[in-house]
Amino acid sequence: MIGLLLVTAIVCVFAGFVMREKIADERDALHRMNASRAAYLSGLAILTIAFVLQGLTHSIDPSISLALGVMIVVKFGARIYFDRYK
Repeated sequence: MIGLLLVTAIVCVFAGFVMREKIADERDALHRMNASRAAYLSGLAILTIAFVLQGLTHSIDPSISLALGVMIVVKFGARIYFDRYK
């Protein structure tokens, strides 16, 4: 339980730093965009590999499917929002 609490606290602190990050110029914006793209694609790859491996053992964890679905829906939703309003 303490380990889960520590991981949750670390993730919350990291999310706070990511959300408060300030962009100074175009280079910073490009670096942030590339880092975001790499993180999204690596998360998608890890979850897809886990999904396939669990599919081979016939015991797919629903949280993996949910995480993949949420990542894809949020990516499309954010893209549509930012294209339309920003």
